Amino acid sequence: MQHDIYSLGVCLLEIGLWDSLVSSEGDANISLAGVNCDPSAFNRHSSLKDHFMTLAKEQLPIRMGDMYTQVVVNCLTCMDETNGDFGDESEFEDGDGIQIGVKYIEKV
Repeated sequence: MQHDIYSLGVCLLEIGLWDSLVSSEGDANISLAGVNCDPSAFNRHSSLKDHFMTLAKEQLPIRMGDMYTQVVVNCLTCMDETNGDFGDESEFEDGDGIQIGVKYIEKV
């Protein structure tokens, strides 16, 4: 569930920027938000997320406002232990999924 929330944050970031974050021209060239880069240069767990967070914090408030930016940042940081809304993984271990859905609706 937390990965789904993170993915929603990435999608909301793309919508807010009105641009795709990833575009591919052939096999070798990948662009992240207009910055050509080598995909191996990004550590899956930190650098790419940091790049998205920087985009969200610097560009979204101007384009979409503070509330939208807060939702995106909350989604992007949902797997961080410091995130008060989604950081505790034990809260996502609901057998029937009802509590997870309610928490998601309340926070996002």
